[in-house]
Amino acid sequence: ECDFNKTCDGVIIQRYKGTEMEVVIPAVIEDFPVVEIGYEAFSGTNIVSIVFPDSVKTINGCCQYCGFLTKVVLPKNLTYIPSYMFYGCTALKEFTLPGGISEIEAGAFAGSGLEAIEIPDSVKEIGSEYDDDGGFVGCQNLKTVTIGNGTKVIGAMTFSECTNLTAVTIGNG
Repeated sequence: ECDFNKTCDGVIIQRYKGTEMEVVIPAVIEDFPVVEIGYEAFSGTNIVSIVFPDSVKTINGCCQYCGFLTKVVLPKNLTYIPSYMFYGCTALKEFTLPGGISEIEAGAFAGSGLEAIEIPDSVKEIGSEYDDDGGFVGCQNLKTVTIGNGTKVIGAMTFSECTNLTAVTIGNG
């Protein structure tokens, strides 16, 4: 159950209104493909898991303050993790980034419960050199980070306030 808009390209999920805690977004609603997830569409809800269909091309920061979220399956064709996507998702302890991700935008995982993250070779940019909110700022449970060989830009504030961070491995070590 959700609010949605139909566009020429397909359906945009605007706001989740359901009560299910394990959400699987359908690939098609009323014969239209689901192509986009709107900003704050699931924010502040009690969902524990969310599966995005591969039909989704654009995801805006849609899961902020989902305090019970522990499992996320992103669409295979997604190329970036949007700004503030998982901001304040304190139950999100682990996360697997799909191999096609090329950018982790500002604040994408800020204040989340991540304990470790492995960033694949496909990621070229984490945050931006101009962003004040790093991709992982305030992740106080974050202990280890492994960054692949493809990363060219790591924003200055990317790991600020990660008070328990003890190991960062970049590239081949």
